[in-house]
Amino acid sequence: MKLLNKIFSIAVAGIAMVGCNDLDTAPMGSTITSDQREEVLGGNPAMAEAGVNTIASNFKQYGKVYSDEHTDFGYPSIMLALDVRGADMVSAYTGYNRYYAQVAYSDITAGSSITNIIWYTMYKQIYACNSLISSLDKESTDKTNMYYLGQAYAVRAFDYHVLAQLYQHTYLGNETKPCVPIITEQNEAEAAANGMPRASVEDVYTQILGDIDTAIELLENSGRLGTTSRNDKKFVTASTAHGLRARVYMCMGRWDEAAADAQYAITNSKATP
Repeated sequence: MKLLNKIFSIAVAGIAMVGCNDLDTAPMGSTITSDQREEVLGGNPAMAEAGVNTIASNFKQYGKVYSDEHTDFGYPSIMLALDVRGADMVSAYTGYNRYYAQVAYSDITAGSSITNIIWYTMYKQIYACNSLISSLDKESTDKTNMYYLGQAYAVRAFDYHVLAQLYQHTYLGNETKPCVPIITEQNEAEAAANGMPRASVEDVYTQILGDIDTAIELLENSGRLGTTSRNDKKFVTASTAHGLRARVYMCMGRWDEAAADAQYAITNSKATP
């Protein structure tokens, strides 16, 4: 009987080994490949909402650069740091003031905590935008696909506009000066392997306008024009994108175009000025 069991076990093992030749041997781990992601999202654009949520979550994440730094909570922290540097927000240089370095202008160094928080937050979000852009079909006429793709282009334009204003003087008169590296879905592999030099101010603004123009076209074609057409406040509509482009045009001194975009945003968002 024992001999019969051994023979049966060996036979079953042999069948299993032969059958393995026909199995899908791709690793089944917790991480999917970029090809698998594109296949999934291409078949069901609605699943891209998870990618949009990832982009939005990067705006407000605590302790991603410094686990014990109370000012490390994403873009809201960046806004506070920039407000304190200005003349409109009164802040005493005493007591428990986590933004004392901004009050004293002693944070404008390559190694300061707020510099690292700004750089990490914006480029992490750019990476998330690049991932979503590379995953979705840019030629698709599906309105859901266009809506989610528009989110990525709009937020990436916003990120580069924030960086451009912080790491170089403003646009007019400084077009040829070095600004920040431009990393997109097309060159991110090269950037990861070899680094990426700083692009000029003009080149960065060309990237910003290219992204926001694409976002506006996608969002208008998707039918998401105003605030009532979006799923949540974290989503960008055509009105939001026009408002963002108005800010970019103001930095470039293109006043008439800025006014036209601002009027579009007011009219289509149903906002009250």
